[in-house]
Formats: sequence, structure tokens, C-alpha cells
Amino acid sequence: MQTDPHYTDADVLIHPRRGRSEPHLPPVALLVANPAEARRAQTLLKTRGGRAQLISGGAVVLDPEHHYCVAGPALGAPAAGLLIEKLIVCGVTRIIVL
Repeated sequence: MQTDPHYTDADVLIHPRRGRSEPHLPPVALLVANPAEARRAQTLLKTRGGRAQLISGGAVVLDPEHHYCVAGPALGAPAAGLLIEKLIVCGVTRIIVL
């Protein structure tokens, strides 16, 4: 909820939304910014039964029990911000950034 009394929708650059083909994500996400490390973390989770999903802004791998996901890569603040916004609208409430 916005608490700034001067804030309006005109201040928002984008209104993120979950796309029809985008998954509902678990409440916890590990966001791995570095491309090599993101691939490694996602591959490791896939070998343990994780399922890969694409969302606009990056790739996500969900753990088999749907408790957490690994997202990334996201190099730079703009890319990370866009990916974080998409994670939030897809259901993530806690983000751990590596």
C-alpha cells in the first residue's frame, strides 16, 4: 500500500501483470544475478526434479515441492528490478539475492 499522499498512478512507469502462460510461483525465490551462477543453480535444481519455466525477464526453475524457485540471470539494476517485479506479480513474497 502506498503511503505517500502525492503518489498517483501517473508516477508508475509500468504495471506488471502475470501473463496467461506464466506460472504461479512459490513464496520464496533465490535470484541469482550472474549468468554462469544462475545456470549452475538452475541446472542443479533441475537434476533434483525441478521444473523450468520462462517468465518475461528471465528463466525460473521451481523445486519439486513448489516451496521455492531459482530465478535469473539479471545483470544490472534495471534487469533485476524488472525480474523482481515479475516475480512478485507471479506470487513471490520473499526474494533472496545472490
